[in-house]
Amino acid sequence: KALAKNNSCESLWLSWNEINAEGARSLAAALVENSRLEKLNLSTNQIGTEGATAIVNALKSNSSLRQLNLHNNGIDPTFDSVLADVLKVNRGLVKLHLGQNYYGHKSMLLLAQSLKLNETLQGLYLSTCSIRSDGAKSLAEGLKVNHTLNELVLSYNGINFEGARALAKALKVNTGLQEFSIAGNRIGPKGARYFAKALKVNTTLQHLTLSGNKIKDVGTKAIAAALKKNKTLLVLNIHFNMIRLDGARAIASSLKVNKTLETLIVTDNDLGKESGVEFSQALMENNTLRNLRILFSNIGAEGIQEIAKALSVNSTLNSLGYCDMVLKDNEASILKDALERNPNSSLIDFKTNCISPTLQDEIHTLVRKNFHRTLNSDRKAEIKRIRLMIVGQGKAGKSATVRSLLGKSFNPNWDSTVGADVQEGVVLKNLWTRQKLQSDQAARFAVRLMKQKLPTRNAQKNRSAKSRLTWKRSHTDERSQSLINTDSAKGETFAVDTVEIEGENVSLPPSVPSDEEYIERDPLLNTFSVFGDNGSVSELERQYDSDFILQTTDAVDALTLSIWDFGGQEVFYTMHHIFLTSSGIYLLAFDSRSLLDPVASEDAKQYILFWLRSISLHAPNASILLVGTFAADVKGNFAVLDKILNSFIKDRFPQLLRSSCDYFFPIDNKDLLGIADLRLAIKNCAVTDSALKQEVSMRWMSLLDSIIEKSKDQPYLSFSNQVCNMAADVGILKQSEIIEAMSFFHERGFVIYLDSTAILSEIIVTNPQWLVDMLSKVIRDDSFHITAGDFKQSGLEAEAKRAFSTGEVSLDLLEEVWKGQPIDFLIDLMKRTMLMSEWRKGNSYLVPSLLRRGKYKAPSDLEYCNCLKFDFTETFLAFGVFQRVVCLCVEYLFQKSKLDEHEIEVGPDFASFLFEKDFKVHLLNEQSSQCIFVYAQGPKLFSTFLKILHSMISKVNADVMHGKLKWTVQLRRIKETEFLSLDIARSQQVPGVYVPTFEDQERLVAVDLDSFLEGL
Repeated sequence: KALAKNNSCESLWLSWNEINAEGARSLAAALVENSRLEKLNLSTNQIGTEGATAIVNALKSNSSLRQLNLHNNGIDPTFDSVLADVLKVNRGLVKLHLGQNYYGHKSMLLLAQSLKLNETLQGLYLSTCSIRSDGAKSLAEGLKVNHTLNELVLSYNGINFEGARALAKALKVNTGLQEFSIAGNRIGPKGARYFAKALKVNTTLQHLTLSGNKIKDVGTKAIAAALKKNKTLLVLNIHFNMIRLDGARAIASSLKVNKTLETLIVTDNDLGKESGVEFSQALMENNTLRNLRILFSNIGAEGIQEIAKALSVNSTLNSLGYCDMVLKDNEASILKDALERNPNSSLIDFKTNCISPTLQDEIHTLVRKNFHRTLNSDRKAEIKRIRLMIVGQGKAGKSATVRSLLGKSFNPNWDSTVGADVQEGVVLKNLWTRQKLQSDQAARFAVRLMKQKLPTRNAQKNRSAKSRLTWKRSHTDERSQSLINTDSAKGETFAVDTVEIEGENVSLPPSVPSDEEYIERDPLLNTFSVFGDNGSVSELERQYDSDFILQTTDAVDALTLSIWDFGGQEVFYTMHHIFLTSSGIYLLAFDSRSLLDPVASEDAKQYILFWLRSISLHAPNASILLVGTFAADVKGNFAVLDKILNSFIKDRFPQLLRSSCDYFFPIDNKDLLGIADLRLAIKNCAVTDSALKQEVSMRWMSLLDSIIEKSKDQPYLSFSNQVCNMAADVGILKQSEIIEAMSFFHERGFVIYLDSTAILSEIIVTNPQWLVDMLSKVIRDDSFHITAGDFKQSGLEAEAKRAFSTGEVSLDLLEEVWKGQPIDFLIDLMKRTMLMSEWRKGNSYLVPSLLRRGKYKAPSDLEYCNCLKFDFTETFLAFGVFQRVVCLCVEYLFQKSKLDEHEIEVGPDFASFLFEKDFKVHLLNEQSSQCIFVYAQGPKLFSTFLKILHSMISKVNADVMHGKLKWTVQLRRIKETEFLSLDIARSQQVPGVYVPTFEDQERLVAVDLDSFLEGL
């Protein structure tokens, strides 16, 4: 009953609770009502076939449940027909655990048929289900057609080489399966050979478990030969397979050639001590294997010592497991000696009991010392992080797409996005998850560096002394002293800021060596230790122990996405320009149904074109993925949609990534249709993006940690007074490098850094979501996100109505929506980004973005005016240019004390104001022709106004549009029909003509807003 009404619980674990069929039926009834639960674990209960039937039948109507575990519940084969029918129609279930229930091989025929139709199931777990070889053959037929299942477990099912042959044939054509386990079966050497043949051609399988199958040396040799050709397998488990020296020799030989395998498990085999030599030689050449498990494989002390020799050279192995006998310390000390000789070593974890605790502690100390050494270095590497920006028309399903990408269930009641929603996404192997940005970036970065080889000693010796992480402020030169707050420049030594892991300080274990051990100068890096001259351990060092390093090793290779889900309503378009970046991946979403709707089709085309042009303007080199949502409703019409898109897009946007449907990626968030393909496309775009190749230093990452830590209580920082001091604390002394770091952090979505003017560049917004939220409290759509009635209690309802109808926002209204926030800072920021201008002195402001379309009409006597046409067709008249020009005009008149509220009228696409006595000007924004028209009554001051307006557009272009806009200016005289270029007009001696020059533009726009307006 509680579950049926609950709207917050996403995971429910009820395993080992003796739940019977009656309890399962009650849960099934709740699932029909519940639309929030995503994971349900009922393993090891007593629900039986009757209870399982009730649960899965509920999935015919429930589309939110993503993972269902019915492992070990006494379910018999009569359940399979029900399950098969449900899988044909359910579009939500992603993982299904059915292990340790008796199905038999006949049941697999029905399951295989449903797999041919199901397009959402990604994980199927069928261990100990008595499938046998006949059942495996049936499943293989389903795998030949299904391309969405990426994980399949068939362990302990009595499958022999015939079943293996069928499954291997399926793997030759299957392009979806990434993890496959057939452990504990009876495939033997013959079956291993079949899988070896599949590995030579398969390009998607990443994890293969063949343990406990008696493949022996013959089967192992076949697998080893396949490894020399395979380029995708990451994990191979051949544990407990009666493998001897010949098999070990073959596997070791393959490691010398294979460049992708990361984990090899050969435990519980009889490899012999000679295999240690083979693996040692392989590890000296291999630079990709991270985990090697050879526990209980009879390699003996001699074999272990041979492998230890490789550790003096190998720089990638971070986990080594062996356990045959307890070695004496003098025998095992070779491991320690090897690690001491190898500064590149990333060996972290030992799964063994063959080394004494004392020696284990000493080896772990070396690992931590390597980690600390890396923290102190100025080495560089890439950070695998990129912005993913989702744009498009309102109600196109952008937020639902983000949820689908991050593994969240579809929510039909999700509110429309206000402004933008900023979140962190992580892609590790095939798992997409959401995470919180933590201030441990430097430590994670150091773990990645530990896996890379150090530069040569000669290169290290040539490093400048200025590259030290820790330094004495008393040693800095005058230029760097200018960046430091003089109150704190006292000559003390500074270490990296404190970092927390999940809110707690994590201390090193008691085996940490004494401080004195770290005081000496580091001969490898030619730099001083971050522990300081007095040998005190820095807080950053203290919080990261070997467990952290080990746990982080895989995670540091994950792709991190800074995901920006932009609100689709037009009111937000003007402020979006602040947040769009020149690098990243753009996902442009549109409702597929709208292009097929005769009424909505034209608008849909214009929105798609608008965004394609906007992205091309801001990010001409960024990848664009065009995504058609609600694809399940238009299935069968993909070719028609592609033809429609081709009719108006053609080849105008080369950065548009093509899909299997050519122009667009069809997806449906209700049933996850096409999500796997979209994820793969995003990942491919990210790893091939040249922006990800930029390397950064440990100092930059330490500075980033300081900024992230500050963001917890300070949404913005001063560049000169705070950020420069933080940079100085980690050894970044040059202002140019600090600016470069801030620009980098901005592009990657860590901060907001607007560098178009000196004043704007003084502000570093540490919490981008905070700034989006603050701007969106003013710039929002009253028909979606807020109404004037929301201000009734505060007595500001009338002022709210005026804001949404005339664009005039009172100071009282701003104080209400920004209660408790730095109001002066926010007003100044909105003015400097030209989102707002003064209106009535000290009382109200004009926000043109709030104005509704269609409220104002241009005067009817414009034919009696001189007309200027600013034509942007060479590039694009971006949304927000006109609104910002209006802001500048109003601000200019306000500062010149010429603003007469009775002589000005402003609309979404029109503005009219008295520039001087007897000189009235009208501005008209015409998106359809990509032009701004200026009408002036009378020739007086015409040339002056032309110069001012041209400068204003140039200012908007420089500060907001990254200088990407191009335009021409033409003149049409009173009662004439033809437009003349300004050059021709001047040659014809038309009065009042001013021809702008590049020098004029550069001189005026390269200043802050106040100086710019004063210069006009």
